[in-house]
Amino acid sequence: MAKFKNHKGQMARIQAQGRSVDAELAFFLNDEFRQFYKKGDMSVRNCWLYMVFMDQRLNTWSNSHHYSLDRMVDFYRNLGFKPELIPIEQAPEPE
Repeated sequence: MAKFKNHKGQMARIQAQGRSVDAELAFFLNDEFRQFYKKGDMSVRNCWLYMVFMDQRLNTWSNSHHYSLDRMVDFYRNLGFKPELIPIEQAPEPE
């Protein structure tokens, strides 16, 4: 995976891609973009959905089996990684 977080132009591209697929969060591990997350339908136990960036394109939304992303972040942190969830900024409403 390419390192995006430290490059302003690349981070803008991640934000734009996240908006285009209705993502709520971008997940970075050691400053490398990994995947997007969005809330799923809790009535069918899809609490969080994820979408992986593979082969220079986005995949489809899949069930992450996570009820809390904080637990996932803690898991990676306890393994010595640097996990980070960054909110996808919504585009401003046109006037």
